[in-house]
Amino acid sequence: SAAARAAFARPRPRVDEARWLAGVAQLHALIDLSDGLVGDAGHVAAASGAQLHLEAGRVPVHDGAAGARGLDLALSGGEDYELLAVVPAGALDRHVEAFGARFDLPLTRVGRVEAGPAGVWVDGRPWKGGFDHFDTGREER
Repeated sequence: SAAARAAFARPRPRVDEARWLAGVAQLHALIDLSDGLVGDAGHVAAASGAQLHLEAGRVPVHDGAAGARGLDLALSGGEDYELLAVVPAGALDRHVEAFGARFDLPLTRVGRVEAGPAGVWVDGRPWKGGFDHFDTGREER
């Protein structure tokens, strides 16, 4: 779609949104999703030494990218420039409506953090991935 193409060509950093989130909740981590949700969640997991468990059914997928391919792009694509925030459980529940009204964006819980070896799980399965700027599309043997 033209809107999706424009968002890709001229991404808008979510600086105001990040500041707002920091003002209403204790942020344990906050990262922009330039390497895809799984890739950047992996950076958070590695830095914190924790497991991030994502629920695929809760991950927002653009209307123009519906279906399994759309979910794969939402999880592992790149250049999204949305935010992933890690906050205490329930810390943003009462702010969802205010966030939506102020920024015309949904605020969506996509998972949880658990103790354990660092990594990302999607629907209970370990998941590797994310956008790799240096991937040439060839597998090393």
